[in-house]
Amino acid sequence: MGQVTDMHLGEFGRWYRNNQPIIHSDVCLAREILFGSGKDYVWYINPHLRILIDPAQGGSIGDLRAYVDDIDGATGPDTPQLADASYPYLIQSQRRTGLANHAFDGARTTLRVWHGDDFQDLAYCRCRCAAVDRDGDAVTVRLTPATVSFQEGVSATVETSYCFPGDARVIVERRLVGGEETFRLEEYVKGCYGATEYPEDMHGVMLSVHGDNTAELTYEYANRKLVTSNANAVRACVPQVNTDLSLATLDGPACEGRAEEGFLFSPFFTLTLSRNVKPGETMRSCLSVAKIH
Repeated sequence: MGQVTDMHLGEFGRWYRNNQPIIHSDVCLAREILFGSGKDYVWYINPHLRILIDPAQGGSIGDLRAYVDDIDGATGPDTPQLADASYPYLIQSQRRTGLANHAFDGARTTLRVWHGDDFQDLAYCRCRCAAVDRDGDAVTVRLTPATVSFQEGVSATVETSYCFPGDARVIVERRLVGGEETFRLEEYVKGCYGATEYPEDMHGVMLSVHGDNTAELTYEYANRKLVTSNANAVRACVPQVNTDLSLATLDGPACEGRAEEGFLFSPFFTLTLSRNVKPGETMRSCLSVAKIH
């Protein structure tokens, strides 16, 4: 008795404010049991960002909100927002038709594994959450291994972990296990911004690559690509939500970095870092958000 307290939402909101200070991080592992699907979802939130890890799609990042941008949340008849107080996202795989609805036009973040000219997307793999470890405000989420197979009969097994240090960074680690083949691992972020399922105006978004050469472009729906070898970082500056989103390597320069703009009927930006990895090696990347001004 007394181990569970029944609260309505308002009561829980007051309890949460009094018992969970906003300066701390929070993590929730949700396991779907109603329909017996066995799906896991992991939510992480701190004052800087909110993120969803979807193990049912290979550990894809299916939702990302950058709280560092300090977007005005006012709503009502005397505001431009009127009735919708949803905080804008940079990634939203459900509202922006990600896998499994439309595999190649959704907003999400995951890994492609290349063998020669053939690639497989980890988002097609079914994983589970193996463990959630806390060390102070730092949280590490480890997933069960994901295996992809190629036409040549070759397969690759990848172990994924996400580390949240407690600030505006997400450390993504991919470890190649087993076998003897070398594969190219391609970490990519496919994003946009918005608060609903409808496209927003991407004009003014600036994409850049940083490596052997530094280049940038301003979004014009022209399906252009920026490419650099020995990449250190790729970035998307999104002034509409006052946010700079970057994907940076943590293991020395990556083989290649790319930033791609979309077109009118696929209005996304894509940031990519790729590296050749042998069995037993890891590829570590840092996904981070920062306020523009």
